[in-house]
Amino acid sequence: MRRVGDLATAYQHSDSLPCSVVNRYLRVQLGMIAFENGRYSEAADKFKESIPSLTIINGIHPDPQPIEHPAPLPPSVCVSSTPYIKNISTRLQNRFEQRGVPSDLDEAIELHQAALLLRPPGHSCRSITLNSLASSLRNRFEHRGVPSDLDEAIELHQAALLLRPLGHSDRSMTLNNLALSIQNRFEQRGVPSDLDETIELYQAALLLLPPGHSHRSTTLNNLALSLHNRFEQRGVPSDLDETIELYQAALLLLPPGHSHRSTTLNNLALSLQNGFEQRGVPSDLDEAIELHQAALLLRPPGHSHRSWSLNDLANSLKTRFEQCGVPSDLDEAFRLYVQLSYLSHAVSRRDLTTAKSWATSAENTNHDSALLAYQTALKFLDQHVTILSPSPHLFDVVRMATASLAMDAFSCSTDPSVIFHVEPLPRMCQKVVESWLASPRPVHVG
Repeated sequence: MRRVGDLATAYQHSDSLPCSVVNRYLRVQLGMIAFENGRYSEAADKFKESIPSLTIINGIHPDPQPIEHPAPLPPSVCVSSTPYIKNISTRLQNRFEQRGVPSDLDEAIELHQAALLLRPPGHSCRSITLNSLASSLRNRFEHRGVPSDLDEAIELHQAALLLRPLGHSDRSMTLNNLALSIQNRFEQRGVPSDLDETIELYQAALLLLPPGHSHRSTTLNNLALSLHNRFEQRGVPSDLDETIELYQAALLLLPPGHSHRSTTLNNLALSLQNGFEQRGVPSDLDEAIELHQAALLLRPPGHSHRSWSLNDLANSLKTRFEQCGVPSDLDEAFRLYVQLSYLSHAVSRRDLTTAKSWATSAENTNHDSALLAYQTALKFLDQHVTILSPSPHLFDVVRMATASLAMDAFSCSTDPSVIFHVEPLPRMCQKVVESWLASPRPVHVG
């Protein structure tokens, strides 16, 4: 704190600007101390409080009137604070991924926005902060589905790409990130040109990543996924063939122990299952099941993507049961579904979708796990709506989903042939609906 004391002594007069500078610089130093002692939320608050004066020091005055004689620059205020802001935001994002607390992600985004103010146009590191903020917003979109987050992420990635021309070492990464966001937009809105643009961006990124590059497998995966989406939209066999080849090439670059191996195993399995559905070759389906089983082993209980693998493997086994009629395949599919009721991580939209798929399959086959499936789906829905931002669109969507799921569950629970082994579902349906209706309503403007 000696530097802070010296700075305060140097500015002992009543001029509001120097006093503000000292005040904010004290907050920067307190933020650094909190960060170094692991008090990340406190550090984040101190850095956010310091931003108004730091933007003045950088020459970005928040008022319409410019400052003719700005105060002298305190020792490395902006240079020293920005890395700390980035480190705190990164740690908050990591903690969000581990614990699923929404406020951690919100706070990380606010810190990235603060860091961007400290890196105005022309700053050598501006593209880094643009990219980090865009990635955080896309992450929040994936968890809450608010379209404006995705639109802003795309704009920020586009701005970052303009600052990384051909020859820039990070251009391929920015192409990849922009493609990923536009792909998300396609999945949400279904505009064909978005999918075509996504493929072109991934292809451009892949050209910048020769064999041996550490990021080549990621771009191979992403390009394969986009081609697979286009195959599902338009049914062109060559897109599916290229998809399978790209996934196989990516898998060769991901040895056992690699963190992305399970994703590639799962995606290759899905593509082979599509190949089976198109061409009817049994070996494609058998290989798909083996790959799904290998992926599931890499996603133990507690893994955030375990429900994806449970659902995909169950679907493959049900398909083989429908083709070959082996009862053990159907039994194994529902043993996998039942594991959903033991999930320990924060519930996502994909978890809810998987639970609803289980409920539908159980009803269609008169399986005795139907009630447990609905109970699990309602529990997931109740947990998921608590983290949604209050927007009119999401309110309408979730209101319909709540009513539909609750009515289906009620219908199943009142079937006289069903024996209750779980909490009575009519009461559970009522609790979920009451919980949703009691949540803050979005404000409709105009």
